[in-house]
Amino acid sequence: MAADLCSLLLAAVGWSYGPIRRLEDELPDADPGTVIVADKDRIQDEADRRLAELADAGHG
Repeated sequence: MAADLCSLLLAAVGWSYGPIRRLEDELPDADPGTVIVADKDRIQDEADRRLAELADAGHG
């Protein structure tokens, strides 16, 4: 019961803290692309490139 109350308290604190509540709005959407890439390094490089583009455009 104590664990339930603690988790409820943490959820309420997280919800009331604006930056955490709006975190999903700040993150880019996952875009799997049209081709499945088996090389995880290439996937990460593409995600980094898109994130850098967003940051350069003033969204990050």
